[in-house]
Amino acid sequence: MIELVKLKSNDKKLIDTLITLELPLLKEYFYPILNKQEFSSISVFINKETIAREIKEKKRDYYIVCYEKNYIGFLEMQLKENFFNILRFFLEKKHRNKGLGRKILNLLIEESKKCGYNKIEASIVNSKSSSNSVFTSWGFVFQKEIARYLGGNVYLYEFVYRLNL
Repeated sequence: MIELVKLKSNDKKLIDTLITLELPLLKEYFYPILNKQEFSSISVFINKETIAREIKEKKRDYYIVCYEKNYIGFLEMQLKENFFNILRFFLEKKHRNKGLGRKILNLLIEESKKCGYNKIEASIVNSKSSSNSVFTSWGFVFQKEIARYLGGNVYLYEFVYRLNL
């Protein structure tokens, strides 16, 4: 069985678990597109205090993916204009290509419908990422490209995909 465990701002143990999962997955994803200095500029935000503050201030929702009693990935989302926006969604490599991502998406679709939302968006960094083909295989359609300034000379380009429910 797969489930999403929602983090609370005061749950330090789960926030630690999230960070333990998050850093290696982000390195795997971002190292091919960012140099170490650029990665350092974005990884500075991966800390207990920032995550707890974002949850408390309702800027972000974080979930740990639990499968067969093991933590295997994470999901970061934001509520925007009455729809869920998936900002980051990562599973450990050994758990990919097994249909688990689709099961998680189905959980998000159910939750979206309960909330009365009629779409889900996903923001994907790197147009050459396999994430693009995964989300399109799930029915998401490309909407727009956004350049996000991170500081210095660092820009990340996000590609926004939408799934109408």
